Amino acid sequence: MNRKGSIIRRANIFRWAAFVWRCAEWKRRSDNAFRDHESGCEKQSLWWNAATRLVGSNDTAIWRIWEHHLVAKDSRKELDAFLAISRGKRAFLDIGASAGMFSALFWVTRPKQQCAILSVEPDRKSFQALLETVKYNRPLGSGTWTTMEAVVTDFDGNVGFQPSEFGGVPLQTGAVNPHTRVKAMKIENLCTEWGVVPEVVKIDCESWEWEILNGGLGYLKKMRCALHVEVHMDLLRARGKDASLLLKNIHNAGFRYGNGSVIDIEKTVRGSVARLSLIPGKE
Repeated sequence: MNRKGSIIRRANIFRWAAFVWRCAEWKRRSDNAFRDHESGCEKQSLWWNAATRLVGSNDTAIWRIWEHHLVAKDSRKELDAFLAISRGKRAFLDIGASAGMFSALFWVTRPKQQCAILSVEPDRKSFQALLETVKYNRPLGSGTWTTMEAVVTDFDGNVGFQPSEFGGVPLQTGAVNPHTRVKAMKIENLCTEWGVVPEVVKIDCESWEWEILNGGLGYLKKMRCALHVEVHMDLLRARGKDASLLLKNIHNAGFRYGNGSVIDIEKTVRGSVARLSLIPGKE
């Protein structure tokens, strides 16, 4: 009986300690949010962990998307994998940056390092949100954080772009839409023009990863970049592209998961979207 009572008492102490910690954490975050407001920043803080915050968008819909990514189990798992392959790295190329959540997370998790980030986004609404993200998160880190309104693909020139409510896709080659023409560049030429030597590259472009990697996989292999890429199987199939071939090309370029295991292509292509956090193979 005494042993059972002791276990119950210990459990109650742990529950009380957890409750006190949650109250203290809530107060700390509330105080930080109040200081943000008092300093004239109307944006809302979001927390990656107890010590690391980033500032979300003033657009409620975008802020909620970020909040979900930072809280939901599957989304945090993806972000954990991204940060794992980014450990010790300081140069980041964010292709399909959207409002800049990955860029912001890379930036604020290296507050004392001189980082170099290039965030690329072709959609006008998303790009404006990205500029806002840079403005309000820049004080939380150090280094250079540059933005570019462009499409990364397998050729240099201009391309039609079909915007949506929040995002969009490039138009097929030859499509005419004079109101949404944006600059198009291959990865290597983009990095050369902007003086970027990427150590980590993220690609999330709604199936346009096909063109990006067809035009830049050799460069990423040469530069030995870590690679976080979303492969959109359903969207690729809808465009007549072979997702398994793209995954084979990534595998043949030497990219592996962070633990060194190879991509299970047969299993991966069964899903609708695969989020891969990869490191270069051994030289």
